[in-house]
Amino acid sequence: MIGDRDPDRVGELEDEVEHLRRAMDAHALVDQAIGVVVAVGHLHPEQGWMVLKRISQHTNLKLRDVARALVLWPAGGPLPESVRRALPHAMEQVRRLDREPARKAPGGERPGTGSRPAPSRHGDRAADEDGSAPRPPRTVASCSCQP
Repeated sequence: MIGDRDPDRVGELEDEVEHLRRAMDAHALVDQAIGVVVAVGHLHPEQGWMVLKRISQHTNLKLRDVARALVLWPAGGPLPESVRRALPHAMEQVRRLDREPARKAPGGERPGTGSRPAPSRHGDRAADEDGSAPRPPRTVASCSCQP
């Protein structure tokens, strides 16, 4: 049995399993928070990810803490004041980036997007019933940030 031969290795593997479990939980939490941002802000998932990163960077909160607050918020959980203030600004900044012509960074990517592809401008929003172009999404800046 491995435990009889190498107890140090067993401890290392147990630590690794625990670390991987925490990483999976954090990843699921971030994905759920992206869903909240996408639903509230009428954004694409890539834009939701960018919003989370911006909020984390500008509030000096860990990404998982921002994600946790955003996931609990629709069920009546408190939204920290710093996140409540940063959310509409981050969404507007991300929308503004999406409207800008596709500038290329030295590595060939749009600034601020990392290695992920840039979201489409209109995505899955359907045209109005009369066939005209889709309406722009509502902004959270015009509301009190209630889900």
